[in-house]
Amino acid sequence: MTQEAQSATGTAHWWPVSRFLIRSAGFPGELIPEPSAQLTDAIREWQNAETEVEWVIGDFDASVADAVGEAEPGPARKQSARILYRWRRAVLAQRPARHIDEAPERAREWAGRWNSAIEEREQAADMVARLAAMESELATASVRATARDERFLAAVATSNPGLYEQVLTAVLADRGDMAPRQVRTLYAYLQRLCAKNESTSFFGPVDYGAWNATTRPAGGPGIDR
Repeated sequence: MTQEAQSATGTAHWWPVSRFLIRSAGFPGELIPEPSAQLTDAIREWQNAETEVEWVIGDFDASVADAVGEAEPGPARKQSARILYRWRRAVLAQRPARHIDEAPERAREWAGRWNSAIEEREQAADMVARLAAMESELATASVRATARDERFLAAVATSNPGLYEQVLTAVLADRGDMAPRQVRTLYAYLQRLCAKNESTSFFGPVDYGAWNATTRPAGGPGIDR
């Protein structure tokens, strides 16, 4: 940065070199399989359901423990204490609350919320699992298709010849015997090649430029070329 640029920006704590380098990822990001909008929405619903479960757990003492403490001394309080013990165990085990009719009225409302919350969470988790299983097959097929690209093969061989020999040969032979771990490894390399600017091994296009100290937009340094 020139003295003139410093005066314009009021910055005097750093001084970049006059030339710079621009580097990008080696492959387009579109090659990375992305989850569908349906799966994304399902995951969001699952997260919301999990949050609701946590909220209900946080209300346990105020809704259940206090209600048990307010019960009349004697058999009623002993019965409520037993229910309190069972429900604490249910929370720890993430199971539904039982014997709701035997609990104090204020505690019953909590038990209803708890049972509904964990049921909705289970349903949301099942939906995510089903959608993820279907999309996993599509993603695996997409990764296999990309692995047949000679440019991808060259990039992986440059970084990890062992992976090229052990895994990609199976993909190209269409043997269909890739372990899930191998598929994840390929996907990780695809992410690396499409979304990371590498400074070692295989990396993407590189270009150079220079700051122009005389022509700069909005008082800052401009780009000469």
